[in-house]
Amino acid sequence: SSGITRRESLKATAACMLLPAGLVRGYAANERLNLGIVGLAGIGKVNARTFHELGENIAALCDVDSAVLDRRGAEYPGARKYTDFRKMIEKEKLDGVIVAVPDHNHAYISVYAMKHGLNVYCQKPLTLTVHEARIMARVAAETKVVTQMGTQTSAEPRTLRTVELIQSGA
Repeated sequence: SSGITRRESLKATAACMLLPAGLVRGYAANERLNLGIVGLAGIGKVNARTFHELGENIAALCDVDSAVLDRRGAEYPGARKYTDFRKMIEKEKLDGVIVAVPDHNHAYISVYAMKHGLNVYCQKPLTLTVHEARIMARVAAETKVVTQMGTQTSAEPRTLRTVELIQSGA
């Protein structure tokens, strides 16, 4: 065992993704980022908790399921609630967006956020087609925002050990 937990790995990944983007935009190291989360069930719930534990401000929440939205809203009473991610992105002053919705919406929401100058942390799969991936890469390059796909399993101890074994020739 490497001694690193999945939770520690996720926190490190999350911090590496959005914090440098904030610094590039002129934030001091101790300022909190304003984040919007789109998709609040499953991994979206975990993402919200993780970024909150890292000390970031969960400024806005978005989910089409009003029951899920209300549950998360109770956990983050300072966050404004939306059922339409476009309204959230257009109305809120955010530093980044976390996209944790069903797979077929990942690319569309991420591109929309990037075109509004927001950094994006998107759960996997990032896209469903090569065409969507090319669009996302182009928009990320054009807008110069930080983007990252959530692949937490890549940092699990058993996966890292497998990589070590393969690289050592075993």
